[in-house]
Amino acid sequence: MPPRRELALEPTTLEMIYQFNKLKPPKFQGGADPLKYEEWKRKLENLFEIMKCPNRYKVARTTYQFEGEAEYWWETVKPKGGEDPMTWKRLTELLDNKYYARDVQRMKEREFLSLKQGQMTVMEYAARFNELSRFALHQVNTEERKMDHFEQGLRGDIKSVIASRTFANFQEIYQRAVKVARVLDESEKETQALNLEKRKRKFTRPGFQGREDERFRPSYPPGKGKQPMSEPPKFPPCRFCGKYHTGPCAFGSDRCFECGEKGHKWSECPKLGRGQDRTLPSTGPPRPPVPARSGGLPSSGPRQQARANKKPQAGGRVYCLEAEEGGDEDPHTVVSGTFLVNTIPVTVLFDAGATHSFVNPVITARMTCDIAELDVCLCVTTPIGSLYHSELVAKNCTIIIQDKLFRGDLILLGIRGYDVILARD
Repeated sequence: MPPRRELALEPTTLEMIYQFNKLKPPKFQGGADPLKYEEWKRKLENLFEIMKCPNRYKVARTTYQFEGEAEYWWETVKPKGGEDPMTWKRLTELLDNKYYARDVQRMKEREFLSLKQGQMTVMEYAARFNELSRFALHQVNTEERKMDHFEQGLRGDIKSVIASRTFANFQEIYQRAVKVARVLDESEKETQALNLEKRKRKFTRPGFQGREDERFRPSYPPGKGKQPMSEPPKFPPCRFCGKYHTGPCAFGSDRCFECGEKGHKWSECPKLGRGQDRTLPSTGPPRPPVPARSGGLPSSGPRQQARANKKPQAGGRVYCLEAEEGGDEDPHTVVSGTFLVNTIPVTVLFDAGATHSFVNPVITARMTCDIAELDVCLCVTTPIGSLYHSELVAKNCTIIIQDKLFRGDLILLGIRGYDVILARD
């Protein structure tokens, strides 16, 4: 005879109650928050799945967990004497209609679609993203769609770094975003600490004297009493030009630093008497004017020659200063892309033929960086014969390429089509 198979006996009501209470099911008090209802319902269904609870036991076990407003609501909808008993399917429909209304779901779906990281950390943003995505499952029903929505809500500087990468799943893009955010935060803290240390050394070195603070030195009658030592200004230097001044900064504009009027620079200001020699007759034969190119300050007149004569000159070379100049370049020589310089997304050109690295003055106005004067007047030439002068440099800029941090000095020079030109070194 074949062996007898024992029939699996269905658990009794008391056994189901014992197993259910042993798992410590959560209580439900009702309310208008669909997130709390959805979380309670999900935990309860997980318990039923573990217990392998039949549907006819679910109704009694679920309603036993009602408290407060939920218990009052159940008293109004539960079957009365002589009516058909409540089924599990009917109970879930009534609960969804009461605590998971369609209008609320649509509101939460719109909240999910407009979710942005803002001031949240990447981990906080991801937690909120997963919490709200339950209300828009059709928007995240594939890994690709879920990654797209997550990337769109990231902060701009983080998104600009990871946008050029491809990821296999949501966990990969999340881990990359956390790492990029950490690198950016560390870079910003290092830059702030370095700038603060530089200012402390500048203000605390013995015999502090500076051309920038001369306007703040109090005037005393000569020979009357002890002359006080000059003190540094009480406010930090200008973030655009690095000097100490009040009012709006004239750096990068066509206004004079001395009088604020248009039409001339500080070196030619009539109030300082520096522009008087411009009208003296030339002793040599007249020279034809060299047409100026857009994107820089070519040395084509007395104004640029006067600037160049102030300091010793040094030579430099750059492959192209404008996007159109590189039309015939070797693709293995010039490479461009978008990267972070001082946490600002900029268009960078990698120029293997350049002797120095350069930055557009307009970009430096958006950065937090120290602007200093060069010891020499740098004369930069291009392959087409143009000559440009520069005397300013942005010191110790941070450049992030492929999640790696680099530091370097960027010389201010007129650039068209690119924000930054990086030399080979």
